[in-house]
Amino acid sequence: MTSTLIIIPAAYRDTLNPLIANHPAFPAATPQEFAVPLFPASDALQETETHYWLAHRFTPEQRQTITGMQASFPLAQVFDYDMNDNASFPAGKLAEIGLVTRRSDGI
Repeated sequence: MTSTLIIIPAAYRDTLNPLIANHPAFPAATPQEFAVPLFPASDALQETETHYWLAHRFTPEQRQTITGMQASFPLAQVFDYDMNDNASFPAGKLAEIGLVTRRSDGI
């Protein structure tokens, strides 16, 4: 089962969320598709998100649409992975590029 991980710079979020929500290839999309903030792993205070991400199983048409959009958003990072064989791929990829989700302990 192929899934896709998309990581975008925070500056793209306000453009991409409504674009996806209003695109005919994504009829179930909401205006908050990129809702999970990411922070540099080195930022202990995590005060300013630098990226957002989502992971989803897209249809072939949706995946083709994403590929077509990449030229307009060159800093977006798109990775396909097999959810059955590598469910931990998103966490591993985020760690590899030095990004983390908000710490839940508030420290």
